[in-house]
Amino acid sequence: MLGAHDPETFVSGHHYVYEPRFERVETVKPFSEASFTENGYIRRDISQKFERRARAGTQFANALSELVEDHHGHSLISVEIVCQ
Repeated sequence: MLGAHDPETFVSGHHYVYEPRFERVETVKPFSEASFTENGYIRRDISQKFERRARAGTQFANALSELVEDHHGHSLISVEIVCQ
């Protein structure tokens, strides 16, 4: 699994450009040029992103389960049918 989710590039820093207006510009480098320490930071950030997404998915599934338990067997909308 190591290396399977490595990005092609990463943001190695930023600098500011003052013309024509004040703007922050990111410095992007290829992942293959990252140092050992940068590799660790990048992979940690990717791992944390996957963990947050998994946690959010679990919370969403739990919320849907609670919704189903609360409303299963109950009519969501009562409609009166009138036949002529």
